[in-house]
Amino acid sequence: MARYLVIVESPTKVKTIKKFLGSNYVVMASNGHVRDLPKSQMGVDLEHDFEPKYITIRGKGEILAGKYTGSALTRSLKVR
Repeated sequence: MARYLVIVESPTKVKTIKKFLGSNYVVMASNGHVRDLPKSQMGVDLEHDFEPKYITIRGKGEILAGKYTGSALTRSLKVR
């Protein structure tokens, strides 16, 4: 059975959200933002309906890659 990863900012939110989600979900805290708009250029694409251009904040790439904590993840984990 597939498991899904949910990343929230606060460790306190992890406890609350785990109460609502079933056992198919792994909930982890990022301890802050993981993506931001770039500072060196326009943060939105004006030609494509103002689509945002996000960049990963330094040091947060491991969280997005699902490597935040190997003990909580399984091989059947799906990241969406």
